[in-house]
Amino acid sequence: MTTPIRTRIAPSPTGFLHLGTARTALYSWAFARHHGGEFVLRIEDTDVARSTQDSVDQIIAAMGWLGLSYDEGPVYQMQRLERYQAVVEGMLADGSAYLCYCTPDDLEKMKAGQEARGEKRRYDGTWRPLPGKTLPPVPAGVKPVVRFANPADGDVRWDDLVKGPITIGNKEIDDLIIVRDDGVPTRALCSTPGRNDSALRPGDRAAVASSIAETETNIDQVSLEERDVNSSSLKFQVQVRDRKHLARVIRTVRRMPDVQRVSRTLA
Repeated sequence: MTTPIRTRIAPSPTGFLHLGTARTALYSWAFARHHGGEFVLRIEDTDVARSTQDSVDQIIAAMGWLGLSYDEGPVYQMQRLERYQAVVEGMLADGSAYLCYCTPDDLEKMKAGQEARGEKRRYDGTWRPLPGKTLPPVPAGVKPVVRFANPADGDVRWDDLVKGPITIGNKEIDDLIIVRDDGVPTRALCSTPGRNDSALRPGDRAAVASSIAETETNIDQVSLEERDVNSSSLKFQVQVRDRKHLARVIRTVRRMPDVQRVSRTLA
């Protein structure tokens, strides 16, 4: 089964529609139309301090003026907070994210010191849990942010259709903030579940199974059984090739759209 083409544009309503965003929207719209697919408009409104309804109205009007009709949307990220909260809870549980209690003043002093030493300005991992590491006492009255625990070693690699193979060392990537201290997720978090949810429809068994299998090379077999013929709920059965990769496979499956619970059974 071939997964239907679904593209999207996701402007942030902090101002007018940018020319570069309009260009990307045009490419996404044309690609979807060429392949008989769907084009989705998603509004990245999680920057609560700067997002305005006037900007949303301007974006929708600009899309109409450009003739870029969309098949779904506008989809507002702030209306999907429960989805992102579930993703974050799973990440905190499996160790792929952690709480950070550094204040803006702490971060400024940290980065000023790095700059004075000729180092790259970045978060130094003060609150990142590590084996044998004792974390600082939790400061009173400080609300934490949630940071992504980026892999310390290795590379991120992909083949760009325009620029060719690209490689970025994980040591060059910071532990990004994915939830602010007010509990609102950042675009760095929302874009991934949002993109996956746009690509995979509830009940699309073949697409879900294929996506998991392609994401994880350590999966031998993926099978799904619908619990009810009238329901889109799915039951996953994933056979892992090597037990040492089990935690990573669980993280992958847990983040898939429509996954509400993941349990493991060791043979």
